[in-house]
Amino acid sequence: MNKKKFFIKLAVIVAVSFSLVTSCKREYLEVTEPAAISPNVFPSKVEDLDLMLIDVYGRLRSSYFNSDIFDKAGIGLDHTADQGYNGAGFNEWFQNNLLPTNGQVTNLWNNHYASISRANAFFDAVTKFRSKGVTSDQEAQLKLLEGQGYFLRAFNYYYLVQFFGEVPLTSDADKARLGVPLWTTVAASINETNKERATIGEIWDFIIADLLKAETLLTGKTWDAANKARADIWAVKSFLGKVYGFTLQWDKARDKLKEVIDQSGKSLLPYDTYKNMFNGENEFSSESIFEINFTPDNKDVWNNTLNNSTQYGIL
Repeated sequence: MNKKKFFIKLAVIVAVSFSLVTSCKREYLEVTEPAAISPNVFPSKVEDLDLMLIDVYGRLRSSYFNSDIFDKAGIGLDHTADQGYNGAGFNEWFQNNLLPTNGQVTNLWNNHYASISRANAFFDAVTKFRSKGVTSDQEAQLKLLEGQGYFLRAFNYYYLVQFFGEVPLTSDADKARLGVPLWTTVAASINETNKERATIGEIWDFIIADLLKAETLLTGKTWDAANKARADIWAVKSFLGKVYGFTLQWDKARDKLKEVIDQSGKSLLPYDTYKNMFNGENEFSSESIFEINFTPDNKDVWNNTLNNSTQYGIL
């Protein structure tokens, strides 16, 4: 083949190739994830927002209260049981000598922040939903959902600052010590996914602010049996009293907890009942204020997510 024919053939190949590339429509390369729901269609109703909130509830079972951590931290750090298993990872909990390489510690951090991320996504969705205009009935429903969302976000930050804060809060001076990164909204860029640690004081202030919002939004709210696993006004007030105690606000803690004692209708159970409360019996008893539930059954989605438990009463 002489050089002239070669270059003619090469030019034809290049031209055809260029034609094929430029003739492809841009949409051909813009593939959507078939398993993902478009934000243009979800959430489209209040019930969709409730599903997002139920997801945050369900994630409590993979945080501090998951069985892999709770059976170590729950009975290890307070020495209610002795070291009984082989393995450095387990014994670190019992010796109060946790290391960054401990897988449970990493999971604790990741799972609580995953819950916070979902809570922030829920609040973002509520804001967008409300911006389209809502009825008075929808607004009332949104407020109840938001109240629970603020409780859950505060709940997750509470365990993060307790485990990963630089020191326990023993004086006002400790408020300037290092806490944990504080995300209040959904990250809008890769740069926003990196944050320095907020101070211990900033984290506790944020927790209290969320709980005060929840207290307002859930004023007077208790739930029927079908929704018994949701946080109600007494869960919020009890947790707020607990947080006031951890932040050395003793008068506020006393007043808030006295309110729960006098007005919630809750009462302590006799020991013969209490001793069986944590093996699947006597769930949601008269002294239960908020429980995280574990054992699923074959009922509806709500029950599978929340209402059946190996009981962990935490408030």
